[in-house]
Amino acid sequence: MDQLTLHIGHQKTGTTSLQFTLRDSSAVLARHGLHYEASHATHHPMARAFHDGLGTPADRRLINRHIQALKASPLPQGLVSTETFVRLRPDEVSACVKRMKQIAGRLKVLVYVRHPLSFAASAAHQRVRMGNPLSSAIET
Repeated sequence: MDQLTLHIGHQKTGTTSLQFTLRDSSAVLARHGLHYEASHATHHPMARAFHDGLGTPADRRLINRHIQALKASPLPQGLVSTETFVRLRPDEVSACVKRMKQIAGRLKVLVYVRHPLSFAASAAHQRVRMGNPLSSAIET
């Protein structure tokens, strides 16, 4: 693979919606030279596998299968997308980057961020939609 892109979207930046669209469009993306693993709705286990506190043996098995699929892909580009990358500590990021560089000649990182005020309003709105009182959404 020539290039692998790691898409890191902070919470409330539309990452989950993007991931579902990428998953549902994986066949179309493949026809255009981009490998997107569609076996899971999101790639959260990919990042959790590198996180000491979150990773499970199942996550580590999944990342091995996912990496094998990326390596075996005849397509020139690959994309991994998860907001869980944001939770990685610097040493975990280094381990992740080292592992991902085994897949492709070039590694790119695409990060989505959102202004804190916009994030706070969106997060409060989501908490209220989930049935929490507005006062609890404002406190957090």
